[in-house]
Amino acid sequence: MSKNTYSINENDNTLFHLNPSVLSYFGVTLSEMKDIESVMQNTKSKMNSTVVGALLKYKETKNVDFLKNITFRYIMIYKTTGEVCGRLSVGLSDFGFIQKEIDKMTLDEILDNVINRQ
Repeated sequence: MSKNTYSINENDNTLFHLNPSVLSYFGVTLSEMKDIESVMQNTKSKMNSTVVGALLKYKETKNVDFLKNITFRYIMIYKTTGEVCGRLSVGLSDFGFIQKEIDKMTLDEILDNVINRQ
């Protein structure tokens, strides 16, 4: 899979969730945001049908276009290229994983985990 199938700007302007000046607009400190991410990375929530549908289509076709508006793409990029994009931690939080956890799993195992949540 060519890296060119991803946005050339995957790392541009993606760390707003860890930027203290941006967080201050929301009344959140950097340490509070890291605590929020930590909790979310340990919460395995069922995904909505739109997300599950997109993940199923990606799993069947391996067409990255199905992940265009879903933060799971950062997990997919990490698992397929080893590249840690700026928003990997957001994708991990959104899907309830920690990085060490997905390091022990294949991409298909991660997809199955998310798709089959009750």
